[in-house]
Amino acid sequence: MKRLPKGYGSVIKLSGERRKPYAVRVTNKANRKYIGYYSTKKEALSVLAEYNKNPYDLDVSNTTLSDIWNIFKSRRFPVISNSGRYVYNAAYNHLKPIHNKPVKDLKTYQLQLIIDSINSKWQTKSHVQTLLHQMFDIAIELDIVSKNYAEFIKLPAKEQSKIHNMFTKEEIKSLFECVFVEKWADTVLIMIYSGMRPSEMLNIKTENVNINECYMVAGLKTKAGKNRPHNTHKQ
Repeated sequence: MKRLPKGYGSVIKLSGERRKPYAVRVTNKANRKYIGYYSTKKEALSVLAEYNKNPYDLDVSNTTLSDIWNIFKSRRFPVISNSGRYVYNAAYNHLKPIHNKPVKDLKTYQLQLIIDSINSKWQTKSHVQTLLHQMFDIAIELDIVSKNYAEFIKLPAKEQSKIHNMFTKEEIKSLFECVFVEKWADTVLIMIYSGMRPSEMLNIKTENVNINECYMVAGLKTKAGKNRPHNTHKQ
């Protein structure tokens, strides 16, 4: 392997049994600093390359939330989907008032004020808290702070979903009455009595349907849900 350029930084393998044995080390203001630790050398070299594209200040006293964000992106963005990047970018935008604040000066009450000021649904606030939690973990790893203050953020009560209401007895009776009139009435009834999801219903195969014994086998989402029997008897 070619030697890395002078001043570029280095990847070193640490001794002993470690889950993440490869450390990325750079020289910043005449001091050696560790960016992070990784499972493979390839991953570590990728992070080092990202750092050299956009170097960030690793001075503990002046490291801002923005600096930690750059480290976070260099680690997470290469291994997550575009939709995941979108969620994290949106969450980071909500933190604009503290982007340039030194991380060591940020405490729970400041983070809580940010969360409380977000005029969006519970899910958005949860995404912001998750991002803060991960960035503070990085700050702890780099000895910038000793405590993850994002752990103490309190989210409002989660709004109860109104889109998953059960069918009433009257609605189910109406479906039975129009089975031979409405195209999808029988399909809805099958899902009601079997508990199948739409995706499971669409992917079921004829060989997995036992008409005589009134059951079918389906399941997609989880390992536990695969090939689970669904009783098609009317309750």
